Amino acid sequence: MLKVHPLQIFCPPLPIGCVYVGSGSVSFGLKPSVWLNPFAYSEEYALSLGSYRSFARIRPDLRSWLAPLGKASVVVCDCNSRSCGCHARVLLKLVQENGTQIEVCAVPELGDDRDCPEFEPGEAECDMVGALGSRSSNETTRGINVQKSVGYPSSWSLVISDVRAAPQRIFWEVFAGCAILITMFLERNWCCGPPMDVEIDPTFKLLNPAFLCVLLGLIFEGRVALLHVAPPCSSFPWAVNRWWRYAMLSRACPEGFWNPPVHRAEKVRLGNALAEFSLKLFRAQEKVHGWWQWEQPLDCLMFVLRDIHAFVYRVGVYLSEAYVSAFGAPWAKPTLIFANCEAILDVARASLNGTRTLIYLVGNAPCGRKWTAVAGPYWLEFAREWAKVWDSALSSEQVLAIPQVAGLQCFDTFPSLESRLVQQGFQPSG
Repeated sequence: MLKVHPLQIFCPPLPIGCVYVGSGSVSFGLKPSVWLNPFAYSEEYALSLGSYRSFARIRPDLRSWLAPLGKASVVVCDCNSRSCGCHARVLLKLVQENGTQIEVCAVPELGDDRDCPEFEPGEAECDMVGALGSRSSNETTRGINVQKSVGYPSSWSLVISDVRAAPQRIFWEVFAGCAILITMFLERNWCCGPPMDVEIDPTFKLLNPAFLCVLLGLIFEGRVALLHVAPPCSSFPWAVNRWWRYAMLSRACPEGFWNPPVHRAEKVRLGNALAEFSLKLFRAQEKVHGWWQWEQPLDCLMFVLRDIHAFVYRVGVYLSEAYVSAFGAPWAKPTLIFANCEAILDVARASLNGTRTLIYLVGNAPCGRKWTAVAGPYWLEFAREWAKVWDSALSSEQVLAIPQVAGLQCFDTFPSLESRLVQQGFQPSG
């Protein structure tokens, strides 16, 4: 019977048969587990358990992911008491629900009459089983007919490989668009992660819970020195909400009005989801003591949301207000940039409205596109100056420090006995 016990009742090393599912322990020499809860530090703990449960159940490799737990006798968590209430209980329930499905059986040789225990699918799997063949075929032989292996898309694997291959901690831009800011940071000799945007790669769906976990995992490994997120305004721009006829929300009700038309309700849900996604990333980045910066237009109502307002308007967070016209742009486009480093204050610029005529971003440009779309990408000189203010951070320990590597503990990476004896200055006698 699989049990759950807190780490504090053990003495290092962990006994055989124990599987650790926590976020790491220095005293035990344990690295972050592949079963840790990536949502624990980015939202209320009770809600994080629901997010973790949903994340686990949509994994295409759920059975193989749970297999080591099915063979263990004790699951070890980071709780402070025996009355565990963490994600280990969620894992325990998942193992119980899938107990007969995660047992590892021998793969039969071709032509061998011996077969693995038959797997009876549930109602939700009947259609898939019918498409693949007989219901009486076991999990292994049924997988022969699958033309493509399950798991992450190859583009996700490339993102993970690129970020982990960086020689130092990186600058990473999420909702990158045409990636102008990354280009400017590369000019300043930063190591940069691949730009994240659904327009760059359709698989980079940033509201996909599985993809969110990939990003959170890399952040919790401590691989990101500076995280930049600038989500689309969606339902929050003042340009729309200032007109009562078209408004979807207000400063008094930033989460959205009740009973709006269907298309507006969908846009409000999308905007709120993008804001919540951004907040999760920033909380994770702050948990590992990394820098972050959050950019939005001056009149955007996203920063009025209760949780976001509490996050950005507090001690230790700096606000820079920059008018893009001060960098040579033909439009004013006042921009707010919140960051947890005072270096961002150097990019602040006042408006130059009195010195020349500026384009008012309303209606269509001569090319036929909306002026807001034309002015969407960062103005080149603005992005160049923005990257420049972070030059002082390049030589800091926060950029040069070696990040952690999440995953199962690999015992062959520990020093050998000979190297330990040399380190202790041991001299053989005789």
